[in-house]
Amino acid sequence: MKTIALSNDLKVLLNNTILIRLLKNSAYLISGNTLGDLFTMVALALTARKLGPELFGTFVLIQTYAFIITQLLNFQSWQALVKFGAVKLEQKKDNEFLELVSLCFFLDIAVAMLSMLLALLMVRIVASWYGWDPSVVTMASVYSLTIIFNITDTPNGILQIFNKFKLLAIQNTAVSFFKLVCVLATFFFHGGLWHFLYIWMASGVIATLLLLIMSWNVLSSKFNQKINLLRLKPAIDKNNGILSFLTTTNLHGSIRLTSRELDVMIIGAFLGPASAGMLKIVKQIASLYTRIASPLYNAIYPELAMLWAAHEVDKLITLVRQSFLIAFIPSILFWLGFIALGKPVIIFFLGASYAPVYVTAAIYNLAVLISLLTFSFHPLMLAMGKASQSLMILIVSTALYFLMLILLLKKMEMLGVAVAYFLFYSIWAFLMAGFLYYHLQQAKTVGVAVNSGE
Repeated sequence: MKTIALSNDLKVLLNNTILIRLLKNSAYLISGNTLGDLFTMVALALTARKLGPELFGTFVLIQTYAFIITQLLNFQSWQALVKFGAVKLEQKKDNEFLELVSLCFFLDIAVAMLSMLLALLMVRIVASWYGWDPSVVTMASVYSLTIIFNITDTPNGILQIFNKFKLLAIQNTAVSFFKLVCVLATFFFHGGLWHFLYIWMASGVIATLLLLIMSWNVLSSKFNQKINLLRLKPAIDKNNGILSFLTTTNLHGSIRLTSRELDVMIIGAFLGPASAGMLKIVKQIASLYTRIASPLYNAIYPELAMLWAAHEVDKLITLVRQSFLIAFIPSILFWLGFIALGKPVIIFFLGASYAPVYVTAAIYNLAVLISLLTFSFHPLMLAMGKASQSLMILIVSTALYFLMLILLLKKMEMLGVAVAYFLFYSIWAFLMAGFLYYHLQQAKTVGVAVNSGE
């Protein structure tokens, strides 16, 4: 009996250790993201005030266009690095881990180059849809050049898998502060649209450079071996299922991108650039939720991957339940706070012309609240090797989202976007919860983890 009691005590202690590490890493990211978001929100508010709804809408459309192209081909290589890298580190296979880093980094560079070329080739086609004049086409083309610097996935994965979340927080805060300082100067010295675009471009470049330096320093401190970016085949051969995983995460990211960003372009086409700018404000407010969910997501994924690799299903289920409770209280409090104070805050920071976004933002935030409560679902699917099943659920949910969006947009205009988004997340969460429950119960019954490959 004493042996059983001791075993249970050790089990609880292990669970608490994992939870404490999760909370610690999340706290680093949330603190950094809170400051970063505060700086970014003020910078965006000043930009919106200075440019006005129409020009700000054009600013948003240019940014969104570049971002969509950037993410369209993205392989989400950091997810592959964490999933497959966790196994290599668990097995003490340092050489194979570094080969995996090389593969992921090579993919980042290749995708960044292809994305930039695609953005430059398509810019005139997109311009014809929105009726952009030649000056806006030039702006969009110049802004698209910064896509070449979108090589942040692998550095992010390196910092996450080695629990360097504090560095991620520092990077985010520093870049956001730089952006705010530049926007303040531009605001008071009467800068125009070009100046604000330059600020966001420079911020993106600095963010990438900081991540590269930080991740390289971490690798140098952990390993004494040289990283060869040309050794791709060994990493593919020694990581069974990685090509399938990368393809699936690319498709997942691309499809998820449509529900997060493509609606801005659709609103811009249907209701004009001013409405696109309004929706950007709504999304920026909702990003405060995302900034809570994203650190939790990034912190829990390595933990889930490690637990699944070690076949610790009970500990994994416990961590998922604990993560739900962690997310519940702050998300509810934030939403109720926005309901109470959102409208006067919007008017104070953005001006009366942006007041109509309040009702839309309230419903949109309710949708994102669901995403925060279920933040562990997708990383758990990846850790379990169920990336393709997660993709199928996303495809179904996203198809229904755009169907509802088009129908509601005609009847409710901007409000229709928020209602459709709420329905999207409700459907997605229901399907994911059912799938995870079934497979986790299977894994518990069998007593061993299901094969972590695709």
